[in-house]
Amino acid sequence: MDKIFSPFIFLVRTIFEVGYNLTGSYGVAILLLSFAISLLLLPIFIYIEKAKKSDDAVKKRMQPLIDEIKQVYTGQERYYYLKTLNRQFGYSHFKALVPILSLLVQIPFFIAAYQYLDNLEAIEGVSFGPLDDLSKPDHLFGIVNVLPILMTVVNLLTAWFYTRHGNTSERKQMVVIAGVFLVLLFNLPSGLVLYWTMNNVFAFLRLFITNREVFKQSDKAVTSMSSSTLLPAVFFVLTFLTVIGQINWALSRSLEPLPARILASLFGSMLLTSLIGLLFRSFRITVREDIRKNKKQYFQTTQWSVIVALLAVVYWSITHRFDHFIGLALQLSGAAILIVWWCILIKTPVQKATHKIQTLDIDHRYIYIAFAAVIYFYLSGKYYYHGVNNELLVLSGIVLIPLQILLAIRFFSTKYRGSLLWSLSLIISSILMLIQIEIFLVTMRNSFVLFSWLSLPESIKEQCNFASIIFAGILSSVLPFYFAIKRKPEQKNDFSRKWIIAFALVTFYLVTLVFWWKPMMVYASFPYNFNFVATDIIENNFSIAAYSFLFALILFLVAPNKLRKGLTKLMLGLSILFYVNTFLVPVNVGTLQDAMFSEENKLAFNLWFYVLEFAFIIAAMTFVSFLIKKNYHKYVSIAFIAFIILTIGQSSYVAGTKGNLFVEKKGDKNGVAVEKVIPFSQTKENILFFIPDGLQGWYMKDLLEEHPEYKEIFKGFKWYPNTVSTSNFTYASMPAMMCGDDFNIANMNAMDEESILKKYRLATETFYDRIKENDYYFSSGKMGYSSVDYDRFDNFIPWWDPSWDKVLKLGSSVEIWYTRFWENSLFYGAPLCLKPIIYNERDWLVQFNESYQKNNETIPHYFVQILPNISVNTSTDKNFIFFHTSYTHAPWNVVENGQITKNISPYRNQVKFFKDFSKWMKWLQENNVYDNTKIVIASDHGPEWYHYDGKADVDVPLENYNYDKFRKDLFLRLNCLMLVKDFNAEGPLQEDWRTMSNADVPSILFNDNDPTQGEEQVGREIYTFLTWWHQDLKTRSKYNIRQSFKVKGNIYDYDNWEQMEANEQEKTDE
Repeated sequence: MDKIFSPFIFLVRTIFEVGYNLTGSYGVAILLLSFAISLLLLPIFIYIEKAKKSDDAVKKRMQPLIDEIKQVYTGQERYYYLKTLNRQFGYSHFKALVPILSLLVQIPFFIAAYQYLDNLEAIEGVSFGPLDDLSKPDHLFGIVNVLPILMTVVNLLTAWFYTRHGNTSERKQMVVIAGVFLVLLFNLPSGLVLYWTMNNVFAFLRLFITNREVFKQSDKAVTSMSSSTLLPAVFFVLTFLTVIGQINWALSRSLEPLPARILASLFGSMLLTSLIGLLFRSFRITVREDIRKNKKQYFQTTQWSVIVALLAVVYWSITHRFDHFIGLALQLSGAAILIVWWCILIKTPVQKATHKIQTLDIDHRYIYIAFAAVIYFYLSGKYYYHGVNNELLVLSGIVLIPLQILLAIRFFSTKYRGSLLWSLSLIISSILMLIQIEIFLVTMRNSFVLFSWLSLPESIKEQCNFASIIFAGILSSVLPFYFAIKRKPEQKNDFSRKWIIAFALVTFYLVTLVFWWKPMMVYASFPYNFNFVATDIIENNFSIAAYSFLFALILFLVAPNKLRKGLTKLMLGLSILFYVNTFLVPVNVGTLQDAMFSEENKLAFNLWFYVLEFAFIIAAMTFVSFLIKKNYHKYVSIAFIAFIILTIGQSSYVAGTKGNLFVEKKGDKNGVAVEKVIPFSQTKENILFFIPDGLQGWYMKDLLEEHPEYKEIFKGFKWYPNTVSTSNFTYASMPAMMCGDDFNIANMNAMDEESILKKYRLATETFYDRIKENDYYFSSGKMGYSSVDYDRFDNFIPWWDPSWDKVLKLGSSVEIWYTRFWENSLFYGAPLCLKPIIYNERDWLVQFNESYQKNNETIPHYFVQILPNISVNTSTDKNFIFFHTSYTHAPWNVVENGQITKNISPYRNQVKFFKDFSKWMKWLQENNVYDNTKIVIASDHGPEWYHYDGKADVDVPLENYNYDKFRKDLFLRLNCLMLVKDFNAEGPLQEDWRTMSNADVPSILFNDNDPTQGEEQVGREIYTFLTWWHQDLKTRSKYNIRQSFKVKGNIYDYDNWEQMEANEQEKTDE
């Protein structure tokens, strides 16, 4: 999404900066920005208006013929005559969308201005005219923001002039849009609202260029407005502004008085509307006639209200010794009289407004859209990433309240009133409405009011919040909504049965996209991480895909015709949404690492993204309705056949070229020597090279302080705390850990091989060849990122072998990735409001919580735990053992007694790793293979701390810290572990502060200029490189180096880090 709007943001920033450089005022720069954008778009607006006028002229000539055709013909005959007429006049229904373009062309610039100005620190605290701070709402009248109201007035004025010659449909659209922007911009920074207000001012002035005729008098021009039209509009505007003001006040101060303040706002709006109504002669006559007709009833009501007020005063005075009795009696009596006559005053306009709503012919589509908006924004706010989003809930509530009023009025005016179903619906809806009111009161006052006699438990009170108010309102609106859309007699449903083929194709496309094709594309993006081939995805997800497809198809076949139409609309709409969200504008949340996204914080989307997506969903469903109305089932079928073929081809091609489509991976073939044991010799030397992925080096200090017994368990070891990693990612540091600095990423970039993957394989083969040159029997597990032929290994240790299950009493084995892939597909395709629900705080939809179950998350832990049980001391060969484990990689978990605990701190994960790994060290000691074994435990880099919810809890002794040189989290990323035990080394674990790199591992393993031997080399320089994350290792030829350093001496002193010239390449996050 950022890539789409980046050109517009660049243009906005450039114009704004030029404006500021010319004037020195940020406020004037905003005005100039608005003027420049309006001037830039002026030719487009002129073209749109010309096209609209031409279209209107054609429609005007066609209208008599259209009326005649509608009177004479019906059904398909009418449709074909109208289609022929449109073709003869060159008219298309799509031309009716031309006026919307004037708004749509401004939206990208508005979003760009929003993203730029909302994040612009320069305007913080800057005033402009009456605006105190351009980065905050104006609050010119306390809690009321005047600028959005002024913007709305300009919008309404433009709408009135633009449509004053009788185009009422466009006027309604413009008024609705004005109301929407008032809601959306009411509480936004005044700088942004100033920009959009000036846009509207320029839009009004643009009428003098594009629509001069609207300022001329016409016989059809509306020059006056009746009270029946004006008063409801006045009441709505006053109520909306006052209620929004009260909510704004309560959110910034206290929620407790909010109910009383909202009621006061409603009464005040009604009173002010009534007083304005008295200015109209027609209103005064109506009120006078009503009073004359019901004079006796009104005077009796007034008398009784005074009596009740006086009795209340007497009751109060008895308990307060008649203090201020006379004054209080006069005040309450006067208030009672005013309230009664105020009710009489507003009775007539309220009755007229209610009658108007009852008889108003509102298209059912608008009711559907409003109800869908309530649900969409409720889900978006309720399940917002990492908590509730009140802005989205307020947006849902703003739509819900008028919708509930409209549905209630229509519910009581329905022709089904009095039926059994209507009566039951009334009872149920009334109860739900009372519950909604009670939840509202409890939320505001934190105490039960209506249901206090039920003695409801406190746990229910704790669950009462703004989201539950909206939810109760949605439930109470369901049955009235049903009756509201059944007001008209059902029209003949002409939905063709021929849509079954189109429905089947659309459903097949959607189901296979989720369960097969998108998962295969994700697999192909990083195939080195998986232990299966691409076609295994189809095989393992076949059942759920087939059941889903058959269920949808059977439901379509047994459903009545009307429901079939709805199902077809739903599937078509979902297919469009999934295609757009999956391929055109996918969210950027990083890579999927087991259960978490690497940049999951980007799930906290901006409010505008939700609004835009909802608008797109409505547009997509409108387009789908058009296709069904025109009976274009053949075109839909052909289109989705093409989509299916293209998707199958794309996914198969990507999986075949970047991953493994049919051929099994090396190491899984029957020809590989798999002994399933790790051989050690008691008489000959053994070398053990173990890489715990992403383990923090400095944590060793805390670990030894917390567990001093490890100094004896790891006897003979030396810990080198002054060690820096050669790079910050596994695929960049591992080649150097196998082959030394000849294979650091700077030297690898100079190699001729065409891809990083081939260079990585060259490093692996060089490492293997060196092992064999020294006559070692090579035992190894899987080598990540490497495409090396495992057939060459003497002993390949599998990922897991079923024969080991009984040792740890493990249960069934589950491949999580097959499920995680289709969950990931659902996540990307689903609307924004459902994405956090699918992600479920890293727990996803399907949770694997069975005890002692083997899956992708638990097997790395079980493998380290099984090491003592699969090791033997009977070998007669020299042995070289290599393992690389993801036990310590993010996301960090622990497995204890068959139970997995997820999302813990990296330190707690590392503690559990050493607890499990130390048992292997004990086994080596007990089986007489410890002394004759050289052991190197080195991590490839430090942890990725942005994957952890908490802060980086590593108390490293940094000196002369310089954020501008590089951040602390990047230092921690390069702070790797280095533990070394030489042959026959004795004594407790020691510290050695000589300067080291994990690229020294080959020298240590093969005793080739071993930097751990003898005195430390004075002035030694270590090279380290920060690179970007890449997935396209099969096609990319070079690493992108973001920073490179030369380190001397103490690595914890930033002054010892000298930055070198890095490759000046663009950052790529592919």
